[in-house]
Amino acid sequence: MKRIFLIILMINSFIISGYTQNAGEDDKNLETKHANKTLITAGAVKIENFKLPSINLDGGGICEARLEKMTTDNGVSYFYQITNSLNFTGYIASIEYNDLMRIIRAIPILKSQSEKDVLNNPEYLENKYVTTDGFQFGYFIKDSKCKWFIRLESIGANNILLLKDVNATENAFIVALNKREQIGESK
Repeated sequence: MKRIFLIILMINSFIISGYTQNAGEDDKNLETKHANKTLITAGAVKIENFKLPSINLDGGGICEARLEKMTTDNGVSYFYQITNSLNFTGYIASIEYNDLMRIIRAIPILKSQSEKDVLNNPEYLENKYVTTDGFQFGYFIKDSKCKWFIRLESIGANNILLLKDVNATENAFIVALNKREQIGESK
């Protein structure tokens, strides 16, 4: 309840001060950005979070993941959220449900392309899927090694996460998709 009140309070202060989202700003609280975008015309908001499997990172770190269900007067929205626990900057990537579906569809294509790209032995190659909000999922090849990554947003530092296992990450995304379907059916 306290979190909902704080989000509503932050949103109201942004609206009153004529807040406009600047693509170049270093706003570390992406949750506020998506809440603001969703709630500009909303009166009431209810936020529910559901814990999901973490994403394992190269080097032993993890990113916590959750599904957020946001109910407003305008309807229900779902977001897959990843919190970068490696640094203490508070980066949270909020991926809309439709973007998550597109990423899941892109992963098998990227995996197939990565196998071919490694064989070509480029000095450097990067191949990725990018959402309209700037979230990126893909791989780069350097020194004949393929490394998979997530970039939480298009601008900023310390927001690139190297993945331990692309297949495990793909499975975590699918679990999130299934959880959303389960929540939607439980009405």
